[in-house]
Amino acid sequence: TCPRCGAIRSLAWLAIVAGLLATGCGTTSRAADPSDVTEPPVTVTEIDGSDLKQLTLSARAAERLGLETAPVTSEASGGSQRLVIPYAALLYGRSGDTWVYAAIGPRTYVRTAVTVERVEADRAVLSDGPPVATEVVAVGVAELHGRFNARRKELLQARRERKPPRGVLDDTR
Repeated sequence: TCPRCGAIRSLAWLAIVAGLLATGCGTTSRAADPSDVTEPPVTVTEIDGSDLKQLTLSARAAERLGLETAPVTSEASGGSQRLVIPYAALLYGRSGDTWVYAAIGPRTYVRTAVTVERVEADRAVLSDGPPVATEVVAVGVAELHGRFNARRKELLQARRERKPPRGVLDDTR
């Protein structure tokens, strides 16, 4: 090989590397959103007259979790109407209780108890649960529940250390 060809190849590689470095090597550039810094990913608030908490996600957290909802439907079964939801919407508690996250507003959810009568393939037939047409989280249930638990732990720790939390929580029971 000729020394001149090698020098040209080296310069070509140098130009490619410099170009990649100048453009950020394919990294995405996202404009800084002030809410990313000040708004916590999840805000947990108490629901009056209940032990349940309401979860409100920031726009960014909702986007990152990729939640999808499905409506509660109804079907006749054994002479009465039964509620039907996607099986993936179910969340099982430690003691065997069963829950879903029902949408109660934009990016706002509340854990709601359900009674499962039976499971048929990818559907759960309920004898008790949220009303027909209520949107329940069907994709991302575990992620949403994980965010809730992480936020609760953070707030409990802040309370123990007597630090003001980075969000709203009226009661951490």
